[in-house]
Amino acid sequence: MKAATEKILDLSGRMGLLLMNNGGEVQRAEDIMHRVCLSSKEITSADALATPGWVIITVHAHGQSFTSMTRTKPGRSDLSRVQTVNEIARAYLAGSLQVEEADRLLDEMLERPARRRHLQLLGGILAPMCITLLGRTGLVDALAAGFASACLVLVDRRLDPLGIAPFMHTFLVSMVGAFVALLLHKIGVVDNIAQVLIGSIMVQFPGILLANSVRDSLSGDVITGQSGMIQALATALALGMGVGFMLLLFGGSI
Repeated sequence: MKAATEKILDLSGRMGLLLMNNGGEVQRAEDIMHRVCLSSKEITSADALATPGWVIITVHAHGQSFTSMTRTKPGRSDLSRVQTVNEIARAYLAGSLQVEEADRLLDEMLERPARRRHLQLLGGILAPMCITLLGRTGLVDALAAGFASACLVLVDRRLDPLGIAPFMHTFLVSMVGAFVALLLHKIGVVDNIAQVLIGSIMVQFPGILLANSVRDSLSGDVITGQSGMIQALATALALGMGVGFMLLLFGGSI
């Protein structure tokens, strides 16, 4: 009985960890962990806490308390993994899966590539082009923003395995995007350099992190919300510093 309780505790903690590491909201992670634990008749109560730093869950069963605490390592948001964890959790709660089967499906999800690189690159080109066109620029400027963003995405991939601190990572890739955009402006390809610069670095803007932090704050999870807000502001600051540094190198403002 004790082993079964520990298996459920491990499964719920693992689901919460995967959600937090891939951009899931705090409420979603805590709710899934809580529901998975209470799905066992042996567990009388459960308490779950998810933060940007830790995932903690405590259950009470057989007159004893069992606690699982895991350090989170938030990376890039991967909503496909968030969706997969949601589907596995729903199937488990509906009784369609056993603990072992749910663990196996989570293992299979982790073995698959986190992102399709060609789709990521395509999105990194099309999104900046659309953002640039919203500024009522020409097609050439939009293409320039797409090209600068593509260079940014490719450098971003190269830097990923190096384990550089997130702030410095964002600073470096924003420098690349700004450098390409300013170089195209220097040789006369780009007219509206301000709009092209905005479009070229927009793929690095922490939109999901910012939205989740606001939602957490409004839901009462103030500490988690403030932590996410600080991370989002730090990322935005790194983007601005990278672009500003390139502007200084190219000798002026826009």
